[in-house]
Amino acid sequence: MSLLDCQRRIQKAVMMGDCTDNVERLQIYRTAYYLRLIEILEQDYKNLSHALGKRAFGELVRDYLAVYPSGSFTIREVGRHLPFYLENHTEYDQKIVESALIDWAMSEVLFEENQAAPSLEDLTRYSSEVWPDLVFSLIKGHRIIKSLLVWRKQDRCVYSQELSNFEQHLFACFSENFAFEILCETMSRDFDEEGLVTHIATAIRYWMTQQVLIVSRWESFMKNITFSIVGIATSLSAVSATLTTLESKISYAIGYQMGNSLKKQQITLDTQAFSAGLETGLQGKSPELTTQQIQVAMEDFRKKITEKLNAAKQQNVDAGAAY
Repeated sequence: MSLLDCQRRIQKAVMMGDCTDNVERLQIYRTAYYLRLIEILEQDYKNLSHALGKRAFGELVRDYLAVYPSGSFTIREVGRHLPFYLENHTEYDQKIVESALIDWAMSEVLFEENQAAPSLEDLTRYSSEVWPDLVFSLIKGHRIIKSLLVWRKQDRCVYSQELSNFEQHLFACFSENFAFEILCETMSRDFDEEGLVTHIATAIRYWMTQQVLIVSRWESFMKNITFSIVGIATSLSAVSATLTTLESKISYAIGYQMGNSLKKQQITLDTQAFSAGLETGLQGKSPELTTQQIQVAMEDFRKKITEKLNAAKQQNVDAGAAY
């Protein structure tokens, strides 16, 4: 740059407040954009950033964004694929990958739906007769990375704790939404009965105080499945509907969502018999089956669901052992 050009640019900067051309301005914005994303990911991956160091982490982010550029309207999602990216690059060892998985789990649970976890006192409203049908489930705001549990409490703080071998098996039952009697039966097959009652009771009490568990009745859990079944008939009839009224549109939307949920649960139905039963119920007529026959059928259905959950649980346990 000649002295004259320099003087003119200085003059322009003094008079107009800006001496950069469009290319330079875009480069500034580009650099600032990357620096901002690095700053965001440093917050999402604090342990990983500390392990790699600031410079190496910055280089990782640039390489990562070249493969997984931000495609969401929210910056929350920008780092979602980073653990997967690390897994597919052999220069990063397993400890680095695990660190990234834990960091992302801690970020994710912060934004999960807030669920009010019951207290031990809330359990007193359940009589001993209904305890076999209680379902202890895990809150949505949790993640399990190998044997590490990550969860968020009502105070919106994130916690983590290693699970023992016993707790890993117990949490597999929680994840499958086993009724309490099925949970006890499953655990008794995997562990000696001596001290089993105390171990299960102690674990449930502890994890309820840690706001990890929610409690419901098996019949409520079954109602969710039954409601999914109802969506099948709505979906079948809505296919040929004109869908011009609000009622028809809502019917189709509910039918689609519940039918899709039923499909994911791999539950098959005799749709003709189901439609007949639905029509009978809607018209207030007497059912073709007696009350006892209905109870027996629902119990058989429950056993079938339980067998499927047990099989899934065993598959998870085997997969974990193989891993």
